[in-house]
Amino acid sequence: MKMRFLFAAVFLFIQGAAHADIWTVRADNWCPYNCEPKSAAPGYMLEILELAAKAGGHTVDYETMPWTRALAETREGKVTAVVGLSASDREGLVITDKMGVDSTCFFVNEGESFKYTGAADLAKVRSVGTVQSYEYPEEFMAWQKSNGDKVKAIAGDNALTLNIKKLKANRIQSFIENSTVVDYARKSNPDLKGVVSVGCFANVDLFVGFSAKNPKAQAMAKAVNAKTAELKKSGELAKILGKYGVAGW
Repeated sequence: MKMRFLFAAVFLFIQGAAHADIWTVRADNWCPYNCEPKSAAPGYMLEILELAAKAGGHTVDYETMPWTRALAETREGKVTAVVGLSASDREGLVITDKMGVDSTCFFVNEGESFKYTGAADLAKVRSVGTVQSYEYPEEFMAWQKSNGDKVKAIAGDNALTLNIKKLKANRIQSFIENSTVVDYARKSNPDLKGVVSVGCFANVDLFVGFSAKNPKAQAMAKAVNAKTAELKKSGELAKILGKYGVAGW
């Protein structure tokens, strides 16, 4: 009898293992949404994904890579999911419910006269640092089309650090970035002393996107939505967000 139960347990374990998936998740480092892989603080979106995957018997394989590549490889089905995207990037993806907010702002050196209060102020921009292939608010993207010479785009995982250095060296007048990302970076980057926000665009919702070429994409997105709702109800989400100094949504 004991042997029969043992065989049954082994069968169920093997059956469960056969249905277990590895969720490959990629994005450029955009802390606190997604941070250093294999660390105690991989980013709050990763912590939610890991809990959602674990609940279904799955695991998460998270690494950073340039944003353009992460987005392309997810759309192609080479990667399971990409994190921290806006709805404008949803082509070829199955997106989750809202998982955060992007408040994109202009940052300048303290004492700079430029202020951003609306699209008309873009005419006063002399130079602005951006991250290559990032999707920015509509008014900025429209302005950029006829002012490409004023936009200094940087690629790579350390684009924010490079833009900060360029600003401090007065090689650019400003850079635009998510205010939550900059606030989190202030904890460890002394170069941000004297760098101030001078106005923001309208907030944009953020999501996790699963490759539409993956037949399990809908199920995975639903699993993340369900886990997020569960974490909100239990108060655990607030604890996770608090770890990163992020407000709820």
